[in-house]
Amino acid sequence: MVRVVGDIFLATATISYAGPFTGVFRDKITAQWIAKLSEYKIPCSDRYRLRNTLGNSVEIRNWAIKGLPSDTVSIDNGIMTVRS
Repeated sequence: MVRVVGDIFLATATISYAGPFTGVFRDKITAQWIAKLSEYKIPCSDRYRLRNTLGNSVEIRNWAIKGLPSDTVSIDNGIMTVRS
């Protein structure tokens, strides 16, 4: 529960800002956000992933069955579409 605030911040920032960008850029900006959280002593997961915070494994599996690629960018796009 300690990491909830940081993880929710990262999820919110990802949905609000990072959506239209490439996976490489998303990784870079997320690393910068994590550095800022660390600077302000706000804990977050060591290996943050949007799918771990807002993803639903059953829903993600259904997407894969229907043809969505299983790469991180595609899954994150699906989460952002459903959750925004």
